[in-house]
Amino acid sequence: MTAIALNTQILRSSSIITTDVEDGVIMLSVEAGKYYGATEVAYRIWQLIETPNTVMAICDVLVSEYDVERDQCERQVIAFLRDMLAEGVITAVEA
Repeated sequence: MTAIALNTQILRSSSIITTDVEDGVIMLSVEAGKYYGATEVAYRIWQLIETPNTVMAICDVLVSEYDVERDQCERQVIAFLRDMLAEGVITAVEA
């Protein structure tokens, strides 16, 4: 599995079907037969990777939009993206 660092480029997996709901998004992995829900910050991250984006760029936006310290944001975003990568919801490309 690709390690996720600040310069890693994140892309949505093409095998994920999504639908927006009132307070977030529901994602369905047809291959895995699983669904995932994302609200608030997770939903914002999903929006930010509609086109490929680096972890650093994602954190830049989140720090500007939410009351969060940069180092805390980076740790939490990387942890979240690692989970999503393990589930096959995203792909990661090392820069």
